[in-house]
Amino acid sequence: MKQAAIDPLYKDCPKHWTALCFNLQLLPLKSRHGLSDTSFNNLLSMLGDTYPEGNKVPTNTYQAKRMIRPVSMKLKKFHACTNHCILYRGK
Repeated sequence: MKQAAIDPLYKDCPKHWTALCFNLQLLPLKSRHGLSDTSFNNLLSMLGDTYPEGNKVPTNTYQAKRMIRPVSMKLKKFHACTNHCILYRGK
């Protein structure tokens, strides 16, 4: 992730467009607009093909999420009944 924070998205792109910055702009769009993984993968593929050769556009959703994993929030899961009306904690 440290390297992605300084790597330009592609050769000669504006300095503020690093691979990490690009990723941090795209993933909230995926969430905000409810894009499926398939549609997001198609978007990433189109962007990767559009930008100059050697670009750092992730090739799929997994790679995009993997890049930001070190800063992502840790989730705590709770067991729930089948109707999701009662949450259980511990045994």
